[in-house]
Amino acid sequence: MRQILKEAGKEQDREEALPYERGCVQNALSHVPLNGWIPISIRRDTERKPPADFRVKNMHKPCLAQHAAFLVQQDGGVAEHYRNEKTFNAPAGIRTLSRMEKMYNVRASGGPSSWLGPVLGVSNYLTFRGLVRYGFEDDARDLAEKTVRLFGRDIARFGAMHEYYQPSNGEPILNRGFQNWNYLVLNMIAWPEGKAPIIEF
Repeated sequence: MRQILKEAGKEQDREEALPYERGCVQNALSHVPLNGWIPISIRRDTERKPPADFRVKNMHKPCLAQHAAFLVQQDGGVAEHYRNEKTFNAPAGIRTLSRMEKMYNVRASGGPSSWLGPVLGVSNYLTFRGLVRYGFEDDARDLAEKTVRLFGRDIARFGAMHEYYQPSNGEPILNRGFQNWNYLVLNMIAWPEGKAPIIEF
């Protein structure tokens, strides 16, 4: 809804929608007795109850995190979650899941991808873009340097990049030769030099 109002709505609509969104998210985080579970949709005449394995099916959390981050920014907050080493910040970059979460796991999966804690190039890059957008340039530079070192060391040792890495030391976990979004690091290299980012690969 926020994106629609941003692109096509009136200023008054946007101003009225913000308190509503803030209230919805804060209510879900603080007052709904569902232990962090929020259904994406609720059908009529169904019990509002989380499934027994909701932590496995809890794929809505990244969306909720996006809303929470938006609220922090709107309330004049800082990049506190990026800087917190107890949750997301790590020597190799950004953990894909807070290590305070019960599901946090950095072992190799057969998925083949793992979004339960390992560092991925794409999560580093998207966080970097957010830091740049909201003016946290020192934090953005820190993350860019971590990512460049991560991939550079990997190429020097193994002649290729991997898909994901140990957050604590940057050791590759799985999928040697992975390229795809890892090449977004080129934009992280270009940014401090004032060069235009590459928008198509």
